[in-house]
Amino acid sequence: VFFLVVWIVIGSFWMMNLLVALIIDGYNSASVRMSEQQKILTASRYFAQQVRSAGWSVNADLDAPRLRVCRYVRTIVESPYFESISTFFVLLNVGLMCLNSTLVMDDPNLSRAMDVQNDIFLGLLGIEVLMVMTAYGVARFFQHGWYILDFVVVIGGSLSIILESALRFSPVG
Repeated sequence: VFFLVVWIVIGSFWMMNLLVALIIDGYNSASVRMSEQQKILTASRYFAQQVRSAGWSVNADLDAPRLRVCRYVRTIVESPYFESISTFFVLLNVGLMCLNSTLVMDDPNLSRAMDVQNDIFLGLLGIEVLMVMTAYGVARFFQHGWYILDFVVVIGGSLSIILESALRFSPVG
């Protein structure tokens, strides 16, 4: 009986030790992979910084636009301020949409104000989509997932406004 009890205790410690060793090995191999990815990320950031400090465009592989307007719009779109302002407006819109609760919907003035702010932000997103499409061209524009999402949001929001207006002024509605 004593042998059986010792065998169970030692066997369970051995199995627990094996399990802990597998978990630690998994974390170690994940940290090695992560450190390799961090090295690649750091190197790519360093390369992009060197390219920018040399005055080259990171998007140098893109064809330069032929029209002066397109070149001017591209300089605006590629500036760091454009993305910051765009992100600010998106976050502001999300914050205002979070305020859109049942309390706001009960007040017709607040509900109308929320509709107006939504239309304004949709217009700003539409202007952004047109600027990016002008800067990079239609073919290059539809190769990026975020641009496609912006385009779908603008088209969907515009259709919603058009249908809502049509129903408001129709004799049936």
